[in-house]
Amino acid sequence: MAKKNNLPAKKNSKKPVKKDKKKANIFKKIGRFFKDVVSELKKVTWPSRKNLISYTVAVLVFVAIMMAVVYGIDTGAAAFIRAVFGS
Repeated sequence: MAKKNNLPAKKNSKKPVKKDKKKANIFKKIGRFFKDVVSELKKVTWPSRKNLISYTVAVLVFVAIMMAVVYGIDTGAAAFIRAVFGS
């Protein structure tokens, strides 16, 4: 059997909503965004020129190796398919 709530019923428990609050101006929001971006960029630890060059060379070498691997697989697969099915 369900219990009955012995508390008195609340008539109007909702608080009145104030409608005179203004929305923030879009230009203020954009200005705040760029201000935050600049403040975050000031916190960044940028790599030295030597580190930047070494990282760039490492990435370029890795990409060249991966290109050679993909080229080799593609050429090998094409030769295999030509051998099996003929041209």
